[in-house]
Amino acid sequence: MSNLEGLSSTEAAERLKEYGPNSLPEPQHRLLRLILRQFSGIFNVLLLAAAAVTFFLGETIDGAFILFFVFLGAALNVFQEYKSNAAADKLKSYFVRTITVRRDGRDQELPVADIVPGDILKLESGDIIPADAIVRQAKSFLVDETTFTGESIPVSKQASDDLTADAADGSRLLQGVVVISGNALAEVTATGTKTRLASISATASAVQAESELVKGVDRISTFILKITLITLLFVILANVLIDGKETDIPSLLIFAIALAVSVIPEALPLVLTFSLSRGALQFAKKDVIVKRLSSVQDLGSVNLICSDKTGTITENRLVHKNSYIVPESAFHPLILARLAAHDLEGPAPEPFDRATNEALSDEQRSEIAAFKLLEEEAFDPALRSNGAVVRKVDGLMLHIRRGSPEISLSRGWCIGSRWVDGLLMRNEPAGECLASAMMKAVAPDSEALYPLSIPSKIPPLRP
Repeated sequence: MSNLEGLSSTEAAERLKEYGPNSLPEPQHRLLRLILRQFSGIFNVLLLAAAAVTFFLGETIDGAFILFFVFLGAALNVFQEYKSNAAADKLKSYFVRTITVRRDGRDQELPVADIVPGDILKLESGDIIPADAIVRQAKSFLVDETTFTGESIPVSKQASDDLTADAADGSRLLQGVVVISGNALAEVTATGTKTRLASISATASAVQAESELVKGVDRISTFILKITLITLLFVILANVLIDGKETDIPSLLIFAIALAVSVIPEALPLVLTFSLSRGALQFAKKDVIVKRLSSVQDLGSVNLICSDKTGTITENRLVHKNSYIVPESAFHPLILARLAAHDLEGPAPEPFDRATNEALSDEQRSEIAAFKLLEEEAFDPALRSNGAVVRKVDGLMLHIRRGSPEISLSRGWCIGSRWVDGLLMRNEPAGECLASAMMKAVAPDSEALYPLSIPSKIPPLRP
């Protein structure tokens, strides 16, 4: 376990040699593998065999044409895919990520690739976690784990000293997770290929499924090969039965092989390559890089997509519809919700904060501007809420608690309003509420508890 002053430069250099850079290994000999893949399909193997037989029969021009079609199609495929891979690599080179790391007792901005186990990361809103880590210090620290869980709701992380693999999820950070709000110090536990994200990536890339186009061409090739063998066998047997001992076996074999070769459509790979290249060109006009030509046909033949809903079919954002306003409340619920946001001064990063911020009127924004944030209360998983203490320019101080309406109501934080009592009797609508906000006015000589205000998806209750 490292202390919170971080590693020394010497220790970091030694660990970088031991563990390697914090990056995934780049595939080697990509061009060679790309070329060899062009001749791994059954159809191209069949064409090469046909060319060899044609040369053997003395038909040099025909054999040369077959080879021309085969190698031209392969060359076009290699050129297109290599160019696409090069374009993707060039795009990657533009994104040189850095992160704030504490080394030699001071904060430094370092490339993500230089991170090593034991480094202390200084994390703030907007940072992308560069390696697996454990939170050592945290303040109102929320992260987005959509990459791993599919859930867009921010997750609160707490400090821990357990750096083992059994560390609780509440303190573990995985590479690729995004910091939503707050700040924290986290100690790196795994980098490079040892991270959870790298493990998932390796598992996913271990099986390279062939495209449906390649499978279809292979099926056609297998069918042609079977027909060719049946034709050879039939011609030979028929001539032997008809001519008997006078059958000229060498001439018969040459004739049968020539007949079989004539059945093979030599230009098919070239036609397919031209057609797919045209599709790739159309995608390029839409700013899409096609790294493998056969994927063009796969995408075009899709009629059913099974996908995680959040952020794909939906926009992964909340929208404010309406508010259930308690008549006795002195403030609109949108104002209370925005005042309790994690970053009152800047843009609202959380989905709920963003939704309430977008719904505010100009008049409400002016009222919010009159308040100053004094203290934040981090999200409490047990209470399913967070809080804030704010002060208005006229001296009025408010203690706001924002969170689950079920928790707010069940704990009796706001009792005595017939509107609240009515809401408690309606379990189903209460479950539809997005959030509740209670506030307490704090003054030197007095203290008053205002009724509950609830931004909700349900219409107002009737008196």
